[in-house]
Amino acid sequence: MDILNETPEKMTFISSGSPVEPELRPVWRISLIIIILKKLCRGSSASLKKIQVLYSILSSSDKRDAYSKHGINAELNIRFDPLLDRAISIGLGEGLLELDEAKSIRLTRKGNQFSEKIYANKNIFELEKEFIESYTKSEFTDKNIDKLLYKGII
Repeated sequence: MDILNETPEKMTFISSGSPVEPELRPVWRISLIIIILKKLCRGSSASLKKIQVLYSILSSSDKRDAYSKHGINAELNIRFDPLLDRAISIGLGEGLLELDEAKSIRLTRKGNQFSEKIYANKNIFELEKEFIESYTKSEFTDKNIDKLLYKGII
């Protein structure tokens, strides 16, 4: 019996009618990773730790607001998202990202082209782009990322 050629006698699909939240969509995460690398990281390359911290700030309006008001001294609850690791893996598989010799994540040519398409569309990631344009790559050095992560420790 070949189950792929069999027609089920009774099958019912019920739509829940609710869309999947953007935060649960890997393409949304991959897009944020790409604009983070392109606009906030030197050489379009960063460590996983840096990407996690920047993603945590960028993906939350409360954290963006707190960082905008207090900068490096902001009290932020940085959450390392395991789904971000999955999105990075998908980005690597799709050829948008690559690992360099130092195991940093870097944009590929295809990733750069994708970031240009994201920035060409004015209707997507409006708040995130506005936040990103307020800062330079030198704002988010590894030292500053560590200060955000280890507040009070270092």
